[in-house]
Amino acid sequence: MENKVYAIRKLLAVSFGVDVLLLCVLFALSFLVGGSSLERMILAVFLIPSLYVFCELYSRKIILHSQGIRLEKFLRSKELKWSDITNVGILALRSRTYLLLTTVKGFVSISNTYENFTDLLQDISGHVDPDKVEEEVRRQMSDPQVHRFENLKIWIAALVLLILILFRLFH
Repeated sequence: MENKVYAIRKLLAVSFGVDVLLLCVLFALSFLVGGSSLERMILAVFLIPSLYVFCELYSRKIILHSQGIRLEKFLRSKELKWSDITNVGILALRSRTYLLLTTVKGFVSISNTYENFTDLLQDISGHVDPDKVEEEVRRQMSDPQVHRFENLKIWIAALVLLILILFRLFH
């Protein structure tokens, strides 16, 4: 089996990247246009975790290979063997769906923020025993939930940041 790589959806990563970029601009403006130290601290409190989440989004990958699954995250990775997976389940919430893998070593959740999530479900289900795959997983593969407006919050945040930047420049 050749390796199959699943990454975070590009639209989600780019949307969040725009937010981080606008936050960086706002932070830089707080130095250039004479912001207060309290303003700089508040912006730094938002900017530092946002930069970490941005790096996390761009580095997350799931690699399926003949021996198992490798979950790559920012500065770390985790390896699961196919034989170690004892149960494959789904948890569907309002805006997210999570693939739940129970293993002999613990518990792993994978969100639907990955591109081709349905293909990912099918590939994982095809490598484990059918009796370990819950019926809800099969249902999700045949009729996936579509969350059309999940990026809306990120773009609203970008709009708010843009308004703050414009206010900072022209006021």
